[in-house]
Amino acid sequence: MLRPHDFKLCDRFGTPVPEGEEFWLQIYADYTANIEKDYDLEATSFEDKYANTDCIKDFDIISGGRGHPEMLTHEVIDGITYLKMCNRYMRPSENSINYIPEAFYDCMAELERVYSECRNDDMFWAEFRSFYPFIGRPTPLHAADRLTEAWGGARVYLKREDLCHTGSHKLNNALGQLLVAKRLGRSRIIAETGTGQHGVATAAICAKLGLQCVIYMGSRDMQRQKLNVQRIQMLGAQVVPVTSGSCALKDAVSEAMRDFVGNMETTYYLVGSAVGSHPLPTMVRDFQRVIGCETKEQMLALTGKLPDAVVACVGRGSSAIGMFHPFIADADVRLVGARAAGASIVSNEQPATAAAALGTPGVLHGARTLLLQDARGQILEPDSVASGMNYPGIGPEHAWLHSTGRAEYYSVTDLQALEGFHMLARLEGIIPALETAHAVFQAKRLAQELGTDKQIVICISSCGDKDVDRVAQLAH
Repeated sequence: MLRPHDFKLCDRFGTPVPEGEEFWLQIYADYTANIEKDYDLEATSFEDKYANTDCIKDFDIISGGRGHPEMLTHEVIDGITYLKMCNRYMRPSENSINYIPEAFYDCMAELERVYSECRNDDMFWAEFRSFYPFIGRPTPLHAADRLTEAWGGARVYLKREDLCHTGSHKLNNALGQLLVAKRLGRSRIIAETGTGQHGVATAAICAKLGLQCVIYMGSRDMQRQKLNVQRIQMLGAQVVPVTSGSCALKDAVSEAMRDFVGNMETTYYLVGSAVGSHPLPTMVRDFQRVIGCETKEQMLALTGKLPDAVVACVGRGSSAIGMFHPFIADADVRLVGARAAGASIVSNEQPATAAAALGTPGVLHGARTLLLQDARGQILEPDSVASGMNYPGIGPEHAWLHSTGRAEYYSVTDLQALEGFHMLARLEGIIPALETAHAVFQAKRLAQELGTDKQIVICISSCGDKDVDRVAQLAH
């Protein structure tokens, strides 16, 4: 257990901040008396209690003997100082350490301030919901009778995010962030994309709102996802090919960040998933949690009870955190994520993702989370049949859910994902994205484990039109 005297407090420039044991203990007492936790999970230590505090201003804290920096944040309310501290796995995404260049601090602080205002503004959410007819919300939830029969286990239901306009859940986040961008006064929008689905969603909303749009996409992914590249261009957006690194999603993110650094005053970087530094993972989660909220309501209306488990694919993790988050406090509902493990059907070499479903703690694109890296901390290149799974890390809130044991994450190989793809197509008449197919296969495992008296929901995050050629090529 961490105690107050274990720490040296300083600001992000390294300047010492006055402290003392009485000061810390008073803050701790103020916290326990006044701060309400975001999650109904029992804090088990001094560190855990600080980690749940809701704060604004950032400081660095260096702990004796732990060997890596942690973040302490504080807010003064009515003369009382409230603190929080992150643990190494990043508790809820509000607690993400901002591992970002100094040039980013002001714009990220502005984004945090404006989003905090939006988050507490009923008019903002009313405007968000006014686009539901455009998006196609609420999306349907229905039983998958033939899958249930074929698998011989739990009753299976499908949450159909593939029926959203543009073909995936990505529109939820794109809409929310662009409404924030409008409040920030930004007229130029940039985004990264792997499968092209986030690019299509961003381009569609930019066209709807009359905003300039630039999409960064790895050249390797552009070859795989030609249909979505054409859709993005038809919607009036510019597609910039990324030829550095592995020419995939990670590199598209890096190039988008470089663009953003040079154009911060006019440009908004619309991150496609629940990754990066605070408040980005929080924003993406908040805009995607409509998936889980609708699932709750629909399952109660259809079956009279909550599901025993919800299953989603986890690349970076936006659809999964959107499905999981409303169920976190429902301890009887298992949260199950399917991660890419690659496969030898694509290459004779065993891909990096086959080594571990989640990886080890490290820093990538502004946040400390779990990621694929070697013993020297060098990022490993994932190699999945699904472009959207080719990212070496996961969102920090998924890392936290894993560290607490609240969510489970399992590896699915390319071959198994293709099996899931064909099962859903041939038994239910639905062609899923290859990303979603990972969740379908994991749901098969889970359904057979749970038995016939249970029920599970699979998040069908995206349609598979973009992957038809890829699957046909692999079949030969």
